Amino acid sequence: MKRWMSFVLIVFVSLISVACQQNEAIKERVENTVIPTSEVEMNESIGLQVNSDIVNVRISTFTAFDKMNTDVLIGTEEKETLKVMQQAIANAVRQPGIVGMAATDYDIEVVFADGSAQGYHLWLGEKGQKSTIMRVDDTHTIYTVSREMTDQLLEVIQ
Repeated sequence: MKRWMSFVLIVFVSLISVACQQNEAIKERVENTVIPTSEVEMNESIGLQVNSDIVNVRISTFTAFDKMNTDVLIGTEEKETLKVMQQAIANAVRQPGIVGMAATDYDIEVVFADGSAQGYHLWLGEKGQKSTIMRVDDTHTIYTVSREMTDQLLEVIQ
């Protein structure tokens, strides 16, 4: 009888251990998954709106969602950099669903010619990969940046 109880106890503890490990793996996948919220949204691929020409860009490392890091790594008014940022933002493609994302790489603040400013979080891909961008004031929507634009962003930021 003791052997039987010991065997049952070992099996029970093993099952709990495996279940906990699988639960962590599932939780990690869910946090980085886009969940479609409606059929209409799944067919929507509207890019980010750019009000006017960008006149200044400030790039900093990410510290927290919903706000910008004010410790600027790169601040520029250089025309080619502004053009790359303008194209990356204007051509970003909205992804369907509600997102749960891990911490990002960079915060980007762009200042437009009309004096308005907008903050973005940027997950910068590797060369040849897509990147992801999110408005600081809308953390439920992400936009993808093409592989080509990612390569240009890498040249600007690194």
